[in-house]
Amino acid sequence: MEHISIDNLLDVEEVKRFLKKLFPELRVFYYEPPADMDLDNGDAIFFNYSINNDRSEFKVDLSIYRTPVVDEEQRALYIAQKISDHFSIQTLVAISDPIHEDPYLNIVFKNSKTYLVDDSLVDWTGETNGHLQFIMDYKLKDSLFDKKAQIVVEASH
Repeated sequence: MEHISIDNLLDVEEVKRFLKKLFPELRVFYYEPPADMDLDNGDAIFFNYSINNDRSEFKVDLSIYRTPVVDEEQRALYIAQKISDHFSIQTLVAISDPIHEDPYLNIVFKNSKTYLVDDSLVDWTGETNGHLQFIMDYKLKDSLFDKKAQIVVEASH
């Protein structure tokens, strides 16, 4: 599952079209797949939103389900960057940091730029108004995904 926080609620049909364009060999549904769908068939994904208007930023959480379990973090970053660029909004993805083991690191995509931020002062419930702390501009390793949301591994030369 990919979890991406975004600044604004996006139109469901626009997100469906966007995800379908990003992963054209998958069927995309909002919230729940149809009752008659064969859930053993791996060609369908679905997404939903949760909204917390009490937050000062990133009030909307977008969750995408039934994508391959492998490479979830890279896929979330890939999708978040594409959403940010396509809809001209900020997106945020929590990342793991095996070197520093810092649970508060996130990547923010904004205006075609990538930032490493710290959310240790943010109360994601919205009860207090802590803000993200900018750490630095950040360069992510390039990842590509195929039409079925699986990572594409480039052959070494």
